[in-house]
Amino acid sequence: VPSCSPVTVNFTNISSGANNYLWDFGDGSPTSNTINTTHTFINSTNLIQYFEVKLIVYNAYGCPDTSIRYVTVYPDPIYTISVTPDTACHPANVQLVTQPGASSYLWNFGDGTSQNAGFTVTHPYFNTNSNNQIFTIELIGTSFFGCIYTAYSQVVISPKPTAVFSPQSSSECSPATFTFTNNSIGASINHWYWDDGTDEIQNNLTVNHYYTNNS
Repeated sequence: VPSCSPVTVNFTNISSGANNYLWDFGDGSPTSNTINTTHTFINSTNLIQYFEVKLIVYNAYGCPDTSIRYVTVYPDPIYTISVTPDTACHPANVQLVTQPGASSYLWNFGDGTSQNAGFTVTHPYFNTNSNNQIFTIELIGTSFFGCIYTAYSQVVISPKPTAVFSPQSSSECSPATFTFTNNSIGASINHWYWDDGTDEIQNNLTVNHYYTNNS
């Protein structure tokens, strides 16, 4: 019966009148001299492989006879997952790509959702928590021979900060120093753009900026 690689086959010797046995599995592996034997066949190609298995038996007079059977082994599909981007901020559309040629692809996105799709799919990821969230992606690919391979990858979605600030005053006579209170949520680096051609990174709770109006 044809099977997916790797396949383990049990061989039963029903020869008569023989007392010596030689099993040749047709895959370059060592031969066996046991009466019955078990062998694992591996197909590392992209094509169907037919292994010619020979049982050569000898009687007490050294006379041989040969029996031949064939083992059909389908190629073992191997899929990998390319994740783009593999790190992103909430919300993020992430593209997942694997090898084409399978009969079906089942994508489990690691966020409780799944989809039967093609070899490429785009999925939205969300993170409303305060810490990075890692999603484990599972791909179950089935070849046209019915062989199944499961691949895994991950994507990291970072929480999005919320930028909020308030000025102490909204208008003053030039020149004036304005005080701003930073009420942002989930931010570790605060980059201020003052709309006068200057900017700065300032992570204090309150920030002062000096404005002049020469017009």
